[in-house]
Amino acid sequence: MTATPSAIAHITPYSNLNATIEALTNYNGSSSSPSIASTSSPADPLGGGAPAVGFASLTPDALMAYCQARLNSIDSQVQASFDNQEKNANQIAVIQDAANKFKENSSAAVTDPTVYQGMLDQLNTAIADITPADKSTPPSPALQKLQKTRDAMIASWNADQNLAATEVEGYAQDLTDAASDLNSSSELQMVQLQSLMSQRQTAISLTTNIVQSLGDQENKIADNIGK
Repeated sequence: MTATPSAIAHITPYSNLNATIEALTNYNGSSSSPSIASTSSPADPLGGGAPAVGFASLTPDALMAYCQARLNSIDSQVQASFDNQEKNANQIAVIQDAANKFKENSSAAVTDPTVYQGMLDQLNTAIADITPADKSTPPSPALQKLQKTRDAMIASWNADQNLAATEVEGYAQDLTDAASDLNSSSELQMVQLQSLMSQRQTAISLTTNIVQSLGDQENKIADNIGK
């Protein structure tokens, strides 16, 4: 069997992947294929509905199955990273809109209840937007910063129905800092995304090279038999 890189995207997952990965790790390019103990599992560990299959040796099919499983894992992480990037971008935009609202009203003290309520509503919208849906998820530093700013703003207003210009400026800066925190998180995720893409390429290259090596060995054996 001859395997090509283009076939990697169309292969079917197998079950005995741990043994395949171990053999890949220990394979040194020798003339004999590394052995993998033949095992089977009643359930499909990849969730793809493929039947449980065992391998008696490191075959091109086993290598391709390993590569597909590895790519599936990496691709799911890449998609999750993309989703988080989009979510962070939307959250940053909402927070920045609230910060701009505060800046617009920072030239003088805020004494109008309608203006105050409009600022508070935008701040509450930003807080709701970055609050995790799962209550067990720890709150982000940005969320904690916004909640602290809201508490301080409400307490100041309730004290004398007045927000000094310097206070409003400070609240606006707090919101800007919260947006920067989320932006820093996005930059870190970009670094992780680059690492995932590198791992993806490595998995393809590793599998392709070893499959080619196995094919070369089979061709040499066939040539020797024919002599």
